[in-house]
Amino acid sequence: LNDESEAYIHDKHCNAIARVYSLSDAALIAAAPAMYEALTIALQIMIDKRVPYQHEIDQARAALAQAEGRG
Repeated sequence: LNDESEAYIHDKHCNAIARVYSLSDAALIAAAPAMYEALTIALQIMIDKRVPYQHEIDQARAALAQAEGRG
């Protein structure tokens, strides 16, 4: 929080990259990189093991595409 009680997300160089309006939003934004990595790994495991969950694989692919700005 700054001195005006505004909350911002900062990158690793301390540059403000997003303003947030609630602590729960800030927590979700902060967790996004780890969630993205975990979903990428889980998707690759499902594909490699040829699990019979095509709907879930499609959902994971769609979520990753959305996170990458492709969907």
